[in-house]
Order: sequence, then C-alpha cells, then structure tokens
Amino acid sequence: MAVIIGTLGIVHDEDTENGRILLGQRSGRSKFGPSLYSGPGGKFEEGVDTSLLDCLNREIWEEFRIRIDRTRTEKIATILFWVAGLPHFLVHIYRVPAFSGTPMQTREMRPQWFERDALPFDQMFDGDPAFFKKLVRGERFCAHIFQREPGKGFERIEFLPFEPSWDGRV
Repeated sequence: MAVIIGTLGIVHDEDTENGRILLGQRSGRSKFGPSLYSGPGGKFEEGVDTSLLDCLNREIWEEFRIRIDRTRTEKIATILFWVAGLPHFLVHIYRVPAFSGTPMQTREMRPQWFERDALPFDQMFDGDPAFFKKLVRGERFCAHIFQREPGKGFERIEFLPFEPSWDGRV
C-alpha cells in the first residue's frame, strides 16, 4: 500500500512568543479521532491539489473557513507515521502565523483557541504530546512516529534533523 501524503497546519495568532494556537475539535461523526482536538490538515488529493500548500490551504478552508497567507506560511517539520511496522502517513507540517477570515465551526471541526502552555493533550491523539510542544515553539524537525494502529497505540518517536525536502526515507 502506498504511503498517504498529507499536511498539518500549526495556526497561531501574530504573537509568536506568547500567542495562542488554533485547534479544532473533530466532529463526533469523524472516522478518525472523533471528538479529539487537532490542528487542521488532511490528505493530499491528486487532481485537486497541485502542491502541499494547496492541500494545506484547502484543508484549513474546509475545516475552519479561513485562508492562509502563503507568503508567511513556512514548513517546520515532516513526520512519517508507521503503523504496525509499515510506513503509513507522511505529514508535512507548516507554521501558519497569518490568515484571512474568522475561524468558524464546520461539519468537520469546531475551532478553539488555546494558550500554548494549556493545550488539551488529554483530548488529543495519544502521540501528540511527544512532538506537538516542539511544533508550537516553532522548532524544526523530521521524525518517525511508531503506532499500533492509525492515530492510536503510540509506541515511540525518533527525531531527526530538519530537512525541508525529506520524504520519509531512512
């Protein structure tokens, strides 16, 4: 099976030192992580998305009804999620410090601002605490995350130096 490619946005307000982080609570009907909080993002769609930034902008629009400022959005991490010992999902993660519009609830997510030192880790995917704090601080990295099943059963994380073009290969 081919590795799924996707994006994740770390959306924050303009104050990058003390600012807030915008997360969304997934719909209770969601097939992946119902009622959990996460950053906006999702799968790259062939024939729809022409770039990773297109994917990120589309996903953030679908989930929060805001548009990213592409000139200020920057890639800060890449994570390859392994499930049951096989590569499963390669996620390109972007810092999004500026956007247009007001975050709105959609059928996919309910947006909520959090202080960066008060993120709801007990209501997020079980592997998120291992890397999310680095993301909100703007740290750049690549990583392998090993899980028993998609989004569940976190086993371990292996951090690597940041390489903007890293594609998950060892």
